[in-house]
Amino acid sequence: RFFFIQLGTISCYINVSLDVYFYLTIKLGYTERQLVKTSKWLFICPILIGLAFACAGIPYYDNMLLWCNNAASWWPDIPVAIAIISATVIMGLVCWKVHKVETASIRWGSEGVRAM
Repeated sequence: RFFFIQLGTISCYINVSLDVYFYLTIKLGYTERQLVKTSKWLFICPILIGLAFACAGIPYYDNMLLWCNNAASWWPDIPVAIAIISATVIMGLVCWKVHKVETASIRWGSEGVRAM
């Protein structure tokens, strides 16, 4: 039971994989062909990371009255924190790229209107 609760970190890293997908398509301009090559790793890596953390926590699992959790004092939250920071940074880069493109298109569009 403890093991499967810790597997929940997979969902955090699936979100990071989706952010990486957006980064590759929006910021780096990957084509569909390039994405096919990397898409399998966007699913494999979160599963492997989640399994690794779930297995690493086996010696520390303990009952916490209402639910089961990793009772280690310092490391259970680190995988989730890494996922949150990664997702935030990646999506920040994507948003900055979209902002720059939008600003340039507004500037170009307003110059085109004035020229007419």
